[in-house]
Amino acid sequence: MSVTAQQWAAVAATFSAISSFLVMLIQRRNLLESVKPELVITEWTEPEPLRTEAAVPRGFTFSGIKNVGKGPALRVIVNASDEDGSIGTVIATTLMEQIIVAGDSSEKTGRVTIRWESITKRGIGDRYVFPRIRLLYWDTRNIRHEVVYILMATERPAAAGVDGLEVIPGIEMNGRYTTSRAVWLLKLEQRIRISRSLAKDHLTRWLKKLKLKFRRSN
Repeated sequence: MSVTAQQWAAVAATFSAISSFLVMLIQRRNLLESVKPELVITEWTEPEPLRTEAAVPRGFTFSGIKNVGKGPALRVIVNASDEDGSIGTVIATTLMEQIIVAGDSSEKTGRVTIRWESITKRGIGDRYVFPRIRLLYWDTRNIRHEVVYILMATERPAAAGVDGLEVIPGIEMNGRYTTSRAVWLLKLEQRIRISRSLAKDHLTRWLKKLKLKFRRSN
């Protein structure tokens, strides 16, 4: 079967469109990377007033929040909680900065207190808790970034002791991850959740009315 010149032209136009689309994606990614901030915590300390007489780490502080990215970090919010999002076992101060430019650091210090009396033992071992420090900020392209530090605190520092993972005695670094989402997409997801909730409530009320009407008819 022979291929006509028009068919070859259509194939060439298709590949040209695909190539242009890929180039556009690469340029957009480079643009986003050129203004993307990246916040890291560079200093961890353990104040003596937070340590009990039994040498149990009652908490820790962190500071030196540095922007190692290429763009400024706007509307920075830093807080901490337990792994399930509760604040009963992990109490922390909330830090806020209007802007941290690239290469600069925040001078503010965050304090995290661990309430061991509110934590139950896991099995027959010591008490453990997994604090999460969240750094939330935006860039100049209206992209929201979130950095999460996953830590593990143990009631007995000697029981942890994993070389290379301890930031201070009794506090280990379990991981760190970053997520980036466009603000317009977050707003769209919020609207969808609200619409689903309203639709669910409307359906529930309609079913109740229908059920009541059915009972009256019987």
